[in-house]
Amino acid sequence: MNFVISFASSTITIFKKNPGIAILIFWFIPRSIIWLSGDPVMAGDSSSYIDLAKKIKDMTFLTQHNGMRTPGLPLIILFCGFNYYLVWFINSLMVLAVSWMSYFITAQNTHGSPWAVIPGVVLSVSHLLFYEAVIMTEIPTMFFMLAALFSALQFKPSAPNGKKWLLLMGLALAAGSLVRPTVVALIPLIGLYLTTKTKDFRAFAQVVMLIFLPTFITVLSWSWVTYRATGVFSYSIITGYALAGHSGPILSKYRPPEWEHVGAVYSPLEEARIKNPIHGSSGDAVWDSREPLNQALGLTDVAQGALWVQMSVDLFRKFPGDYVRSVVRAWPNYWKSPKSYPFFEYPSLTIRRILYLHGLIFTCINVIAIIFSIYYIIVVCLHPRNCQFYPGAFLATSLLGTSLFITMLIPYPLARHGLPTISISATIVGIGLINLIQHYRQQKLGILQSQNL
Repeated sequence: MNFVISFASSTITIFKKNPGIAILIFWFIPRSIIWLSGDPVMAGDSSSYIDLAKKIKDMTFLTQHNGMRTPGLPLIILFCGFNYYLVWFINSLMVLAVSWMSYFITAQNTHGSPWAVIPGVVLSVSHLLFYEAVIMTEIPTMFFMLAALFSALQFKPSAPNGKKWLLLMGLALAAGSLVRPTVVALIPLIGLYLTTKTKDFRAFAQVVMLIFLPTFITVLSWSWVTYRATGVFSYSIITGYALAGHSGPILSKYRPPEWEHVGAVYSPLEEARIKNPIHGSSGDAVWDSREPLNQALGLTDVAQGALWVQMSVDLFRKFPGDYVRSVVRAWPNYWKSPKSYPFFEYPSLTIRRILYLHGLIFTCINVIAIIFSIYYIIVVCLHPRNCQFYPGAFLATSLLGTSLFITMLIPYPLARHGLPTISISATIVGIGLINLIQHYRQQKLGILQSQNL
């Protein structure tokens, strides 16, 4: 018994002195089991990314690209030589890097508290573990998003390495936008935060050049590739199909004459999906209607995607209340934890209970992160000169802004859509709770000192 207590005490001391080791150990142990017992997992959309990777390898993407996917994940697959075990391992390394970045951000904003390691440890044993094996964009998106935010928090205009952090920020945003286009939502939020650090026009111009230019070139270049292959200048034509989740129900509700030719095909299919006991909602009805609409209107997938964008913008302009209500209904779904996990599609009762508790914990983390985010934003608005709360408010606006941007595009976000921001949520919760404890201890110490006097 004494040996166990001594070992535990020594371990805690080592972890306090070397928090990175704690993260590494908690990261490695569960993954060593999964790596030995599992295989890479193909999701429903994985084949489309693999197909684009093959077209890039064969240099046929300039003529055969269908405009649906961006090349971030296909380039990772190509870099790994289509070895999906290697893709899985890279995803795992990205989660390790995310855990470390979360720890560093937390430590910097809690005066180096030894408890700052907790968000990193939590992320290393989180449900990200189950998604690393999936050949999808969630893990790389999370890595590049947090890398951009981490670089923004490290940037100091007067520091010799200031330009390096700006360049890393720009590259992370550009790479992230290649993986998932919604990463561009961070650009104005990062720009707004950096204006608080830049005091003159020259410094601001450097920020614009080193951050926005790489992403601008990336988006413009791939939009040109899409135009070359499809005739539509768009970063991803899937945007139209995503917006259809919001605009489709509006179309069915009002049936405006100018869009009746679309509603006549779409609305019956949407109604059938709602009545289906398996679905029970209009979500994904646009995919049920894709082929029928192409046949009825003589469209291609690309042309139909562009049509949905045009029609969605028109319907949102004419019926803004319906659009706002649809976004408000969708936003809570963004924060839910997954109901199923790779490797555990049909788990035993015990594993189901463990996963349920696991999901409940991370849903709570998201809820607490929202509360702290609102608090940080309010404090900065009321006390704009209090720079102490700027990092927390910056992370808060990044979290809330990204979630809102995604739900403005997708009215039925899947649980995996919220995975890329779970690292921001855990970091905000870590900073908030530690600051709260530190504030309580300072107040208690002040009361004791005043009593002693």
